[in-house]
Amino acid sequence: MGIPLVRDHTETVAGVAIRSVTCEHCCEQFVYVLSREVSETAVGLLTVEPNAREAARATARENLDQQLSEGVDPVPCPRCGRYQAAMVEEIRQWKYTWMFLVGLLGFIAPFGVFVYLIGIRFQFASLSTTAWTVIAVATIVGPLFGGMMWWLRGWRARQFDPNSDDLRNPWAIAEARAMTREEFERDGPRRLLEPIVEERASRAASDLSFTHFIAVATGLAFAGIGIWGFTETGADLWQGFRSKNWPTAPAELKLAEVDTETFRKKEQWVTRETLRIEYTYTVQGQQYTGSRYRFGKTSSTNVGEIRTLAGELKRSPQFDIRYAPGNPKVSVVVPGLTSHQSMVTLLLLGCLVGGVGLCGVSQWHYSRLRRKQPSPAFENAV
Repeated sequence: MGIPLVRDHTETVAGVAIRSVTCEHCCEQFVYVLSREVSETAVGLLTVEPNAREAARATARENLDQQLSEGVDPVPCPRCGRYQAAMVEEIRQWKYTWMFLVGLLGFIAPFGVFVYLIGIRFQFASLSTTAWTVIAVATIVGPLFGGMMWWLRGWRARQFDPNSDDLRNPWAIAEARAMTREEFERDGPRRLLEPIVEERASRAASDLSFTHFIAVATGLAFAGIGIWGFTETGADLWQGFRSKNWPTAPAELKLAEVDTETFRKKEQWVTRETLRIEYTYTVQGQQYTGSRYRFGKTSSTNVGEIRTLAGELKRSPQFDIRYAPGNPKVSVVVPGLTSHQSMVTLLLLGCLVGGVGLCGVSQWHYSRLRRKQPSPAFENAV
């Protein structure tokens, strides 16, 4: 059975409403512009793509009309400079948001500590008493701290009074966003609408620049990974790739030993064996000494694998090696790249090419959008 293809459709609409207010403090009638932007997403089959787009747009328009009819912006009276009661509640709702985020961190932190101690630092079966104590303390203290921060944030917000004389001067906001009813009927809303249009244009340009920055930064990161990888392993990968076509010469084994290294990894002891080899060979009457079995380290954490390889070399001490035609000092017993090295080469090449390509495409797309970026438009103006 086939799987139908679907696509997300996101529609964004913006609108403004002229809001008329009678000041609760000085009885002055004034107006200000309420501006809102709404985005909605609908999912539809590719075969009915226009219907999904229209559904998203209709929902966005409905939500926009609701926000424009019910929304409130904190705009002080242009005569007395004071905020209305509904505006004060709107200001308090968003005041001290950082305290809410810090409190939320208090609830999340215990879970992070638990995952860190169990999943990274310890094995579940071998958690120490200290680790369990840390988990228990974090589980108790974290939510208490978070709840206290939320309560304190709510209390401070309720105590906050934007009409207090010791706060910043509200006249700049009133002058930019409000007009008396008399000024509005004489001059119209143009003075109030122009700053909103400019702000939306500035925000659209800022969003575009930020998206371009993220894309370029991501491309540079991938390209940097590719460059770093080729810097670290590029010589071995290149010589390993070319070594398949190098000439051969008979060689005699002089040494085949195994170096053992034991280290601790995730609470387990791991043993790594590395092959140490030495052989001699003659090219054009001159004798050389080589010590490379293959390009890259010949090591393994599978105990016995490298010892078996060393034993096979000792049983057959005469073998052919390959040497670089331009520099016979460079030689190898097993030419070419391993499957692991081939995969690493493809990944590094993909990072480098993909990163550079992402930077180039992003720059082209950014320049194209900057040239064609339209002036911001509103869905409606009530």
